[in-house]
Amino acid sequence: MRANYLLSGLAYCGICGGRLSGATRTSGRGYKTRYYVCATHHGGQYDRCPKRYAVPAEPVEQRIIKLI
Repeated sequence: MRANYLLSGLAYCGICGGRLSGATRTSGRGYKTRYYVCATHHGGQYDRCPKRYAVPAEPVEQRIIKLI
């Protein structure tokens, strides 16, 4: 599954200030959910961003589209 993320690289992590990138997670029941995750932490730089920061993509993107 390939998903487009409206805010990838434009939004920033609330912990370290790194850029957020899109990621898709699959639950144990097979449901796919799109998130924005901290690219710094996701890339393995845990010293720069020790906490896994993730924001659900759907409500954020819907709000941005509504504002436009």
